[in-house]
Amino acid sequence: MFDLKDWKSRNPLKQWRAENGITQTDAAAMIGVGVQAVQRWESGASMPSAGCLDEIAAIMGAEPDELSVEWSEWRGERKKGL
Repeated sequence: MFDLKDWKSRNPLKQWRAENGITQTDAAAMIGVGVQAVQRWESGASMPSAGCLDEIAAIMGAEPDELSVEWSEWRGERKKGL
C-alpha cells in the first residue's frame, strides 16, 4: 500500500509511479485518461476530478479522501514555492 506520509515533497501520483516503475502512459491507461491529464496533474497545473481521484486511489491502494487532501496540500505548497 502506498503511504501518503512519505511523499510530502513530491506529487503523490508521480512518486507512486516512480516507486513502481510505471510510465505516465501506463498510468493514464490505468486511470482511463490521456497522458496529458497525468502530465497536468503531476506538474500541479490541475487536479484530478473526484472520479479520477477515486481511480487513482484504487490503483495506489490509498483512500480517496486522504489522497484528495494530501494532493491539495502538495499543490498548495508547490504554488507557494516551498
